[in-house]
Amino acid sequence: MGNSQSDIKSRFSSRQHLPKHLRPLPAKKLEKLQKKLNEQQQGKSNSSDHKAFIAEDRPMRLAPRLRQEQDMALICSGPRGAFKWFKGRRYLDHSSNPLLPNDQLELDRSRVQTFILRWVFGGNIVAPLQQELEKGIKVLNVSCGPGMWAGHHIIDLALDYRQSHFVAIDNCDLLPDDFEEEGKHIEYGTTGEQPQQYFTPVHPNLSKLNNLTPVLASDCSLTSQETSLSSQLTQEEMKIKRCLLKNLDFYQVDVTQERLPFQDDEFDFVKQRLVTASFTLDNWKSVLQELIRVTKPGGYIELIEIDFSTCNLGPKGSKLETDMLEAARRLGCEARIAAYLADALKALNLEDVNCKSVSIPLGEWGLDLGVLWKHNLESFAESTSPVLSQMLNISVTEYKERWRDYFEEVKETKSFTNVYSVWAKVPLDYNPDNIDWSLCPVFKS
Repeated sequence: MGNSQSDIKSRFSSRQHLPKHLRPLPAKKLEKLQKKLNEQQQGKSNSSDHKAFIAEDRPMRLAPRLRQEQDMALICSGPRGAFKWFKGRRYLDHSSNPLLPNDQLELDRSRVQTFILRWVFGGNIVAPLQQELEKGIKVLNVSCGPGMWAGHHIIDLALDYRQSHFVAIDNCDLLPDDFEEEGKHIEYGTTGEQPQQYFTPVHPNLSKLNNLTPVLASDCSLTSQETSLSSQLTQEEMKIKRCLLKNLDFYQVDVTQERLPFQDDEFDFVKQRLVTASFTLDNWKSVLQELIRVTKPGGYIELIEIDFSTCNLGPKGSKLETDMLEAARRLGCEARIAAYLADALKALNLEDVNCKSVSIPLGEWGLDLGVLWKHNLESFAESTSPVLSQMLNISVTEYKERWRDYFEEVKETKSFTNVYSVWAKVPLDYNPDNIDWSLCPVFKS
């Protein structure tokens, strides 16, 4: 069960029992994978099936220097040409703040990070809603991340709580167009042949989604669900809806740019996690109000975010972190928003605001958890190197060297990262006109 803390702990109880798929990749293997991705991308750039174009044609909306890069060589790929490439990594083409890429390496990092967060919080949700979920409620998950796989938190919840109905949204539909058609799922590693060269939400070490487990197979939607959509849905809403399981739907929505395609007071529980690198402060204001709009009076909202200010860093690590935080703020992002989430929910006049923070050790001093978190942060450094090296006005090589100094220091300093889960209830008589953002320090300016 995805919510069993004892099961999670038993799987991570000692290093020799650490699941192979969660162990840090050897440096040589990681370099080999990166080289393979670069070769695949080079092959795409020479293919007549793809149109290459430089940044001047379709610029990344990030910073003047990035927009002027002549070596960007962007290539449309993925579903509906939603992506572009920059220095060997793939990014969402329409993202205004592409700090993190959206490719297989980033999916691997997100997958391990999901297991870590489930471990430290003792489950996929923290708000006290287990009994309600077992009875059956309607749940919305905002920003489900760069893909889905066996063990993804929203899939776990859908399988654990069959009486509840779940809706996941993200700003990009990573599922292949024929995902719901029987017999056309992508398989990896079964014939020895090279898989198709486009991104799949299912991790390549797993078999096709409808064979992951007997339970999941029985719930997979194998045919188009358009004929069964509610008559209340508009034609536009029908286009973006995907039925993944009997109790799990997916909608492609960019919540920073548009309203959620749901009625007021539609969900009993709304959860959002790990959007710090994607949201500006203005995004936070508008999105939080939108989350409240679709939550029923008396329903809960839960937010989980990482505070990107690591504790107990050495002098070189502190300097790198300060430079990175300042770069993020120039983009309008607040890398320490996690520490202010409780104040934000109070400013929105929600009631019963609760906050649970956990400290995750960084490095070997934290045993298996510390090793996993260090590996996660190493992958984060790799993922952010194309963009943040530009923002810091240094080369990618120098950026990675500064991270190597960072990790050398944490061997002695016993550093750790704080992660926050904040949840609150929407009052029965909620008034959206009584918001006071001054109650949250990060929004005062």
